[in-house]
Amino acid sequence: MALKEVANANLVLAPDPPISGGSGTVTTPPSTKVKPGGAGAHRGTINFAWAGGTYAGQPIVSGSGSISPTATKDKADGQAVIRKDDSGTINGTYTNPAPPPPTLPFSGTVRVSNAGQTKVTGQ
Repeated sequence: MALKEVANANLVLAPDPPISGGSGTVTTPPSTKVKPGGAGAHRGTINFAWAGGTYAGQPIVSGSGSISPTATKDKADGQAVIRKDDSGTINGTYTNPAPPPPTLPFSGTVRVSNAGQTKVTGQ
């Protein structure tokens, strides 16, 4: 397994098509003990909320999901660390272009596009 940057509290999430734009906010608190790049490491499965953006060109109303770690060796607080490129599923609703109903469900992929730091890597 390749070494990849360990994600800290400053990580950035990005969607895969057909989701475009928007932003994710991690709702799972990071470690208070392990701080790569000066901010708490994310470890274990993290949950996130999604705001804005589009799904297949239609405005996203709301979304949320989770990302599980792929690290097999490195841990923080006894849990595998989240690393750059780890990904998970987002589920939410988007505006129906031909209502009714006013919204439709969607599912997609969101990944850690930026770990928030570049000095500490994990495997």
